[in-house]
Parts: sequence; structure tokens; C-alpha cells
Amino acid sequence: MSRREKIIVVAMILAVVLGGFNFLGKPPDPLLVGKEQHINELNQFIAKAISQLNDNGGKVSEYILKTASLKLDKDPFLKMEAKKASVPEQKSSIAEKDEQTLHYSGYLQLGHKNIAIINGYEYENGDAMESLGYIVQQITPEKVILESMGKEKIILLIEE
Repeated sequence: MSRREKIIVVAMILAVVLGGFNFLGKPPDPLLVGKEQHINELNQFIAKAISQLNDNGGKVSEYILKTASLKLDKDPFLKMEAKKASVPEQKSSIAEKDEQTLHYSGYLQLGHKNIAIINGYEYENGDAMESLGYIVQQITPEKVILESMGKEKIILLIEE
């Protein structure tokens, strides 16, 4: 047998011996020792947690029922769609301005910006409503103050 073959045979025998020791002579896993005791402790913890939930369940249910019946000022799930105001190329005549009614239907606050939704379009402070000849002066959640080109002020209250 050549030297190379002897090294391979020794490595194979060493691998078989280590594998057999690892498989047969391995000490028991410390996590599995006392397994039944650990399972009993977990079952006691679960039973205690369930009993506490049952004891407080009546209070939680009472709180949920009480808060569910409260009337909210505004619907938190109301979704309002709005279009960005576009600048028309021509100014409307005064007769068309009188026919157009203004509806303040929404208010958005994005950081420091206040946005009013008037007739389905979004306007910020200082924006011009050129088709109607108004400039947005002030926006609050309750009202919008518009100023016409002739310095006439109009207050629009929010419509919900």
C-alpha cells in the first residue's frame, strides 16, 4: 500500500470512529432533560394567562361596547377625492360667476399647508380661483375666506 492509500484509510477509519462516537456515545441534550417538568410549567402559565383574560374579559367587552356607541364629530373612514385646481386660459364673465355656487366640502392639513376643497378642486392660501375671480385668503377647518378682485370678502362654511 502506498503512502497516499494509507493516509486515506486512516482518515476513513478516523471518520467512522468519530461518527460512531457522535451517534452512540453522545450525552443527553440538557434541553431535553426534565422535559415533562418544562411542559407542566408551560401548561400552568397558559392556564394562568387564560384565567386572567377571562377575569378581565368582561371589563374589556364593556369598554368596547361603550366606546362603539359614541357619536363621532367626523367619520374617520370617510374618503374624500379631490382634483387639483387647474388654471383656465380665459376668465369667466360676471354672469357666469353668479351662476356658479361655491361649495367648501373638505379640509386637509399637510404639515404646515392648509388645503381647502372648493367645488371639488384643491386650493391653498393665496391661490387664485381665476374662473370665479376670487383669491383664497384664509383656510380653517370650519371656513374659508375668499376675496374677490373688487376686495369683496366671502366666507364659505364647510358643508358636511
